[in-house]
Amino acid sequence: MKIGAHSVIHAAKGNTSMKLKDVALGKVVQVGELKFVKVGDNQYLATNTCPPGKMLAPLAHDCVTIQEYGCSQPIGTMQTWNGCTSASTPTGTNYSLDICLMDERDGKTYQVRKFADGHCWMVTNLAYGPGCQKTSFNKSNVSQVDVVGPGLYGECRWDETKSLSLTYKYGYMYNWQALIQDPQAYYGNNYQPSEPVQGICPHGWHVPRGNTNSEYKALYEAIGQQISFFSTGGNFLIALAGQIRDTNGNIISQDANVQLFTSTQGSGNKTNAAYYWWLPQRNYEYLDDGKYFGGALRCIQDY
Repeated sequence: MKIGAHSVIHAAKGNTSMKLKDVALGKVVQVGELKFVKVGDNQYLATNTCPPGKMLAPLAHDCVTIQEYGCSQPIGTMQTWNGCTSASTPTGTNYSLDICLMDERDGKTYQVRKFADGHCWMVTNLAYGPGCQKTSFNKSNVSQVDVVGPGLYGECRWDETKSLSLTYKYGYMYNWQALIQDPQAYYGNNYQPSEPVQGICPHGWHVPRGNTNSEYKALYEAIGQQISFFSTGGNFLIALAGQIRDTNGNIISQDANVQLFTSTQGSGNKTNAAYYWWLPQRNYEYLDDGKYFGGALRCIQDY
């Protein structure tokens, strides 16, 4: 979703939808600092952009300061930046790059660093999904579409106990189908996509692999297996750690631990389970019923 001359959005649930409700076709309505014109059933075209220093908050369809998204002064976009290969590879727990990049899809920004494994990682959790809501996940063995956003598969959630700015710092919680973005990747189906998987990540980035080919494990070994690297406030978890959400709507492991999901389904219970990287224990396991749990995501740039 871009805010510009050709940006069409769907009215969100909540306060914004009340402001846009029952607006006549062609009528202009103002929401915060943005103006929208109705162009179809539940569809609105943005007629102006956010002022300098601000960008769109998709959940509110309003403008917020860039700092609320975790990093400021982006040097480029996630989709087009190609400076990782030319940067030197650091040693130990150090990093050779520390930059801010913007996701072209919604204007959110993410901090990116290059580590000793030779790759560039997001060091804040992904928070993309214009349809993300604050309810619990459904334990359903059917493929779902149009929940995360128009044409997108799976489900995503955010923590309603957090402020909007903290929600972006924690990132969203995705079930495995939302992570993979494939109609076959639903809970209850034995399906392993060909890796690497872009999934919900921006173009040019992918969901980290799991199991014996785990890119998290390779990173852990490259930095010398230092526990502080994967602790909250360390070079990899510079922001709030994240969380996981179960089917009862409970937020578990918030701050103390975080399960970062991968693109690899479980090797035993293949229909229901998925591999994740458990921090700060620094091991990879597969989580029974993990395909319907909601977990955080750190994308890694393609190489």
